[in-house]
Amino acid sequence: MIRLYTPEEVAEILAVKESTVRHWMRSGTMPGIKIGKFWRIPEEALKKYLENKAREIELVGR
Repeated sequence: MIRLYTPEEVAEILAVKESTVRHWMRSGTMPGIKIGKFWRIPEEALKKYLENKAREIELVGR
């Protein structure tokens, strides 16, 4: 079964505001799916997002 996170859970994991996570999803920065009126972030999408951010940090640090 696919694990789906709420924007609130992702905000807690990333130590940002929930509104920031919602903005990222609306702008396409963070993959998310809308189920009815609720946004959810699949676990795999969160992992890919974090991997991409880690790569960006590595490239900036070089």
